[in-house]
Amino acid sequence: MIYTLTISPSLDFINEVNKFELGKINRSHASLYLPGGKGINVSLLLKELDIDSIALGFKSGFTGDYLQKILNENEIKNKLIEADGYTIINIK
Repeated sequence: MIYTLTISPSLDFINEVNKFELGKINRSHASLYLPGGKGINVSLLLKELDIDSIALGFKSGFTGDYLQKILNENEIKNKLIEADGYTIINIK
């Protein structure tokens, strides 16, 4: 069993637009939330290689709960400790 540690996990929010125009309203036609953070990324890779791991780290607020939900849905074993504040959302 490999344990990975992500001190500051995040949700990566990716929006896709057909054509970005500066100074105009740009609407996304697709969006995606992905779990982020170096240790979590390693756990995701290990899962693809069929190697057991447990992602350790902290979560905060509703974004942290959603991050943990995504990990659980993707069958990434995790033990995230509730902390004060909020889990970061990276918009890409």
